[in-house]
Amino acid sequence: MSMKCPFCIEKSNEYYNLDLFIEEFEHSYLILHRNQSFQGRCLLILKNHYNNFWEIPTDVSFGINEELKIVTKSIKDAFDAELINIASLGNQVRHLHYHIIPRYKNDSNKGTPPWPNKELLISQKEYKTNIDKIRTEIHKYISNDLLHR
Repeated sequence: MSMKCPFCIEKSNEYYNLDLFIEEFEHSYLILHRNQSFQGRCLLILKNHYNNFWEIPTDVSFGINEELKIVTKSIKDAFDAELINIASLGNQVRHLHYHIIPRYKNDSNKGTPPWPNKELLISQKEYKTNIDKIRTEIHKYISNDLLHR
């Protein structure tokens, strides 16, 4: 783990304790993205530091794929999204993570990539509402013993 990596998360790390934290899984953490220009946009961040997808051990790769399926289905259902975009870029933060971006019928840039877009910051109450919606859907799909708190 790099001390300079903003996504190397431990329970004492500021990212874990942010008001935007949603859920901890076996291989990842789910955080609501501060920019809610696409309602429900999140980051799924691998717990262990990998710069590239091919560095992930096979068992972790399978596990993260299952977590990604649960998260994307939960976000789709929580916000009645038309589809979900998933992106893993690594251009700014070299710690493997996924941008999970719900897309809607009324998107201003429908049919195109979600970037660039204007930043939309919402109230703390709205962030909490979005987190609660996603968390509720996650708990519908998996039992609590699969979640790590």
